[in-house]
Parts: sequence; C-alpha cells; structure tokens
Amino acid sequence: MRSQISEFSYGYALTEKLVNRTGNLIGAAPLFPSLREEGKAGNGYDVKIDFGIPVFIQFKLSECLNTRGAKEIKKYKLTPPLELPIYRMKLRARKYSNQHDSLLALEEKGNAVYYAAPIFHKSEELNELYLKDKIIEKTVFIQPSQIGEIDDDKEHDVSFSPSLSYGYRLSQPRIINNLMDSERFVTAIERKISESSIRFDPNFNAEIFLGLTEQILSTVPTEYNDELDSYRRSWMRNMEPLEKLSFATQAFLGSQLLFIGHNADR
Repeated sequence: MRSQISEFSYGYALTEKLVNRTGNLIGAAPLFPSLREEGKAGNGYDVKIDFGIPVFIQFKLSECLNTRGAKEIKKYKLTPPLELPIYRMKLRARKYSNQHDSLLALEEKGNAVYYAAPIFHKSEELNELYLKDKIIEKTVFIQPSQIGEIDDDKEHDVSFSPSLSYGYRLSQPRIINNLMDSERFVTAIERKISESSIRFDPNFNAEIFLGLTEQILSTVPTEYNDELDSYRRSWMRNMEPLEKLSFATQAFLGSQLLFIGHNADR
C-alpha cells in the first residue's frame, strides 16, 4: 500500500522531534540553518555550539507490503528472508536525479549523511506517533554507503522489516546489514561528534559554511552541469555563507541540513 502521508509532513515531524530530543539523548544542541537569525547579535552558531558536526538527512516515504505476493518474497526469494509487513523505500533513478550519487560522495568525504524512512505509512499513524513522541523510534536510518554505488538507470528500492536489523537493496539484490534504529543513530552521531575537529567560532563560521558548500557542489557529476545547474550556481553568488550552504543542501541534494554540536555552555 502506498504511503498516505507526504514527504514534507514526515520530514517536518521527524525534524521537530530530532531537534526536541537529540539534546536529551546525547547532550547536544541541534540547530537548523536560520536565515533570519544568522548574523544577528545573540543568534547563530557562534554563541550556541562549541564543536560538532553537520548532519545531512534525506527524508523518504515507505510503502507497506503485507502479502506474500510482494516481490521481496515471491520474485527474489531473499536469503535470509524479510518478514511481513515489508516496508519499501524508493530511490531516485539516476536518469532523473543524481541524488544518491551526491549523497554517497558527500558521505565519502567524512560527513554524516543518512536516509530516514518511516516504519509506518498511514496518516493516522503519523498523527498518533507525533503526539506520543515516537516518530524517531519508528524511523530507520540508512547511510548511502550501506546501499552502495548504483551504476545503472533502473529503479531501485530499499526494503526492510520492522522486526529485522537488515534489509535489501533491490532490484539488484544486495543485503544491507546493521540498519540503524533511533538508538544506534544517536550512538553514531555521538561518536562522530567526539571525533569532529570542527569548532564553531565567530571568526571561522563563514569558512566552515563555505567549505561545506564546496563539498556539496563537488558531488554534482559533470554530466549534470546543465542550464538549471548553472542558474543555481549563479544565484548563490551573492548569498551569505550560511544562506549559500542551506540553498546548496536543498537545491543540489534535496536534503535537510542539521548541525548537532556540544553546547558551549556545558
């Protein structure tokens, strides 16, 4: 069954819960790029974060399959098998978008990059989980490297079962071990922060933001440098560093950027 929720609704709900709860989970101060507040006295990253990491999140929706006629069971006969219900997250085909290639390249540069997909598909489930503050627990986090490089223009999915710690990339069956639940996601972010050398300081924030922007732009394959790509790049020229980073994240990756770092006041 197709998802009854929108990617925007899920992404907004998960974002809010991550912002509200990550601080309690790992003692961090998550902040999203705020174009209105950047540059104002008393706002921005320089007074709130000592050191931390950028986290790039690509929100996806999940279809729900609850019959043994699902291709994951009937067609592929996977070993070890998936269990019903099966949730299926679609990837954008390369002929339409370079999103997966770019996210994979960005992760290979040492960044924290994740797909986030819900382990639910109904609008009433979204409402209930939101009110009960359980959306993070009902989300699976997958690194692009776990999916691997995709070298064709075919449609590909990632399929998983709520009760299992592994999933599969299809249509070329490839097992994905160690799918991240909320607890493992937080542990991975906490480890990344402890290893991070990024220090948020008023004198260096612009350098950090511009460096991340260049990393994003460098992930766009040359074959995608078309008229729209050129227009986007020219549009960015007069933007402030943080605005430029936020724009690049959304325009070239279609993703959300979150900074998580230890609070400087702790």
